[in-house]
Amino acid sequence: MNVIRHPSTYTPPALAGGSEPPHDGGMEARVARLESAVEHIQGDIRDIKADLRDLRGEIRDLRSALAALRDSTARWRLRS
Repeated sequence: MNVIRHPSTYTPPALAGGSEPPHDGGMEARVARLESAVEHIQGDIRDIKADLRDLRGEIRDLRSALAALRDSTARWRLRS
């Protein structure tokens, strides 16, 4: 059963100690590893964005080439 204590008498429980995260004192090292990982992820995202820009151009060129091929094939069929 949940009991709501009057604010003037409520004392929050102390954080548990021990060797398990987040209470093991290794928070700084974990944050440093996360920061490093995020930097790598950001670099990967920059690379992916650049690749997508390149692919968009190649797809645009491919569409143009296919349209030209379709048009030339249609003209060839009409002449036959």
